[in-house]
Amino acid sequence: MKKRLIVAAIISTFTLSNAFALDNNDVEAKGTRGDVKVTPCIQLVDTQTFERTANVLISTVDTRQGQSRNSISIPIPANNDINQNYCASKQDLGDMNADGLVNISFDVKGEKGETLDDISTYSTFNGQNANNDWDIAEQGRCAAASNTVVGEGIFMSARDENNNYYYNTCNKIYNVDDDDGVTITFIPTEYTPDEPEEPGICEDVEAWVDYDQPTSVGLYQKGDRVTHDGGLYESLVNNLHTIEPGTSGEYWDYIGPCS
Repeated sequence: MKKRLIVAAIISTFTLSNAFALDNNDVEAKGTRGDVKVTPCIQLVDTQTFERTANVLISTVDTRQGQSRNSISIPIPANNDINQNYCASKQDLGDMNADGLVNISFDVKGEKGETLDDISTYSTFNGQNANNDWDIAEQGRCAAASNTVVGEGIFMSARDENNNYYYNTCNKIYNVDDDDGVTITFIPTEYTPDEPEEPGICEDVEAWVDYDQPTSVGLYQKGDRVTHDGGLYESLVNNLHTIEPGTSGEYWDYIGPCS
């Protein structure tokens, strides 16, 4: 009798354990997390004669999975078309548990590597039960209203699991399709290059010399002009000496290159 009870208990325990494992597998099969997929794009409202680059950094902060991170560069050709989108490939940052964040930053660089415009923001992401709910924080720079692009800034576009398409919006998008993900577009402020500096009129202007105390040569008063290293400078203070033009904007005003 005791042997039968022991065997029955073992069979019962085995059956419950397998039932629990099957239940867990069934939950995983349905998907408990959402997929983070982002296509970053740049849309330009100006055209330039030089090449530009948009450096994009995307990272996730997940309460369960930790962090993933992708960096991408989007080349922008010289003489680009206005209002054309330049996009990177879709970035897959893996799945995410509920209540995570997707950080994204755009840094648009000019031909000399200088920043022309940038933005750093994030979207909340609810991946619970594979919901894939996105809500971008536009940082006061939403570039869309009523599904229409209205200016510079940032916005999202996405398709939900029912094949409804939401485009050009800063509002929350629910149930984004796992395979499609979202497109996040940044429209940088129109860039206006600085006007080229007027050539300085250096004729009859003496070259800067270092100060010689016995003769007072090299002692300059406010408004005095000198040439130095091919440029024209004007003294901003009285009794200026020793300080070389081009080393301090506090004492010397750079007028421009000598013509």
